[in-house]
Amino acid sequence: MTKKTLITLIILAVVLTVLSFLIIRRTNKSYLHSEQAIGSLIFPDFNLDKIKSIEIIKPDNTTITLDKKQSSWVVKSLFNYPANSELLSSLLEETANLKVIQNVQTTPNAYNNLNLTLPSPENNSSGTEIKFLNNKNKTLYSLIIGKKRIENDIKKRTELTVGRYIKTPNQVNIYLTDELFDCINFTAEDWLFDRNIAITDIEKVELSKGSEVEWTLFRNKHNEEFQLEGASQYTDINRNKIKSIIDSLNNLKFNTVAKSDLEQKKTGLDNPVCLQVKSFNGTKYELKIGNMVNNLRYVKYTIITPPSEILTKNKKALENLTKRWIYLIDINRLDPLLSSKASLLTPEKYKSSPASTYSQPIS
Repeated sequence: MTKKTLITLIILAVVLTVLSFLIIRRTNKSYLHSEQAIGSLIFPDFNLDKIKSIEIIKPDNTTITLDKKQSSWVVKSLFNYPANSELLSSLLEETANLKVIQNVQTTPNAYNNLNLTLPSPENNSSGTEIKFLNNKNKTLYSLIIGKKRIENDIKKRTELTVGRYIKTPNQVNIYLTDELFDCINFTAEDWLFDRNIAITDIEKVELSKGSEVEWTLFRNKHNEEFQLEGASQYTDINRNKIKSIIDSLNNLKFNTVAKSDLEQKKTGLDNPVCLQVKSFNGTKYELKIGNMVNNLRYVKYTIITPPSEILTKNKKALENLTKRWIYLIDINRLDPLLSSKASLLTPEKYKSSPASTYSQPIS
């Protein structure tokens, strides 16, 4: 080897060493830059006023879209029905308070193992992506939500959820945060405002088909049993069937909503079965029950409150909503309400009156 060649190799080795040092330093600097200090906010500039839309993209790539209309939020994917304000507040609060409790170094399989890849129906290990957008549909903040962190308490033989793994698009690193984001398990229907339309404190229930009244149940006091109008004192009433009717009304809940402009002929609400309910405080309810679709029935639900009643905020909102919407309710909730009069009666057993008994000859 000549002296010139040796000098060239030495210079080349020095250059490679310097380059390696610079690359390592740059990599370390990049990695450190990707970390955030423990306890720091992930979105320090989170601004609620700028958020006009939220997209929750599920692992199967279905999207739940919540839009802000003036001062209220609606579920866009369900015909702009008002959104559940409590769930929405919880989601916004969790995101605003999102803090790092641990930086997790990435490995080749880390994103898959922790369900932190972008939603895709072809990928069983994808996560849920949440995007917060402004009025120009530009993304302000976004994150991918992965698995929960579970720790075992050997002494108590219990499992404790201590946080959830998340990732933001502009960070290579994975964060463990103490916010649990349980809302990502909800369906679009879960985001609807107050699906509970239960009727309580019932005084009277009447079922009509066309212009004919099928049956009427009534009671005069809260603690009395319901009576079947027109039944004699010698008629046995099917108490279990009546109880199932009242229980259905006490626990009534709609599953989802239909387009408000559907033709009545399609919904069956042009010739519905009508259920009218009156409560002891004077509030009247009317359920027009129509056709069945996918084990659900179309229902038009109307509330008429007496002028003297002071409405809560939720009840007033629900009363206004029912004027505009068609609900879809599970047939299992509605079937008891559609009972025939015959099913409310057990076979008649006429009891002998005391007078006829005592008037018989003594043998």
